[in-house]
Formats: sequence, C-alpha cells, structure tokens
Amino acid sequence: MEFNKRLSKRKKGTIIPIKDIKHVGNGLPRLVTSKENLVTANRSYVKEFKWSTQYYTSNPGKVKLKLNAGVFTGDDVELKKKLSYRKADIVIPIKGVKHAKNGRPCLVTSGGNLVIANKKYVKKGN
Repeated sequence: MEFNKRLSKRKKGTIIPIKDIKHVGNGLPRLVTSKENLVTANRSYVKEFKWSTQYYTSNPGKVKLKLNAGVFTGDDVELKKKLSYRKADIVIPIKGVKHAKNGRPCLVTSGGNLVIANKKYVKKGN
C-alpha cells in the first residue's frame, strides 16, 4: 500500500474513522480508513480524537438537557431528521449508546429513540 493518488482533501477538524494502521514499503505508518483508503499518520497533520472528551460514550443512566435538543428515531444514528424537540432541563432516562458511521455516539432513550450524546447539550442527570 502506497500513496498513489490523492482522492480528496479534508478540512481541518474533520473526523475520519480509522480502523487500522499499516506500514508501507518504506516502513512509514499509514492510517487505514473504513473504506480502505490511506491517510497520513504524520502528527504534524493529524491528531487522535477521543469521543469521550466531548461525548458520553457509555450509558450515563439519565441525562438532563442543558439546551433544547432534538429527538431522533432509533435507527437514525446519523441524527439527520428530528422527530421532535425536548426543552432544556428535562431529565431523560437512557438505556444505551449507539454509534454513527463516523463513530460519534448517540444516546438511546428508554423509549428507543435517540438524543445527542454531546456534553454541550446534555449532562448526567439525577
């Protein structure tokens, strides 16, 4: 596996799901995406992103909305089409976590719908 041709450029801050690291003929590491494309592993250009710093990645039990937030159907892990809105300060029971294609977690409510797991929008509730 070598870099032969640039497929596309990504904007700074874009999250790219990585599934593996491979070393090319000259011994340099390359990051392998979920689509088997290669990305540089040069730390001058990329940095590791940990979802857990900005999102709940495990079941918090209950969350309290810090801001108004959308509710999505249980199969809409990309959070594209809002089913409804919930107002800030509402406590929502959570039964699990699902992940979007890019790895972003979302919270599964006790009713089976989804809410954002971003800590800007929700905090662990009582």
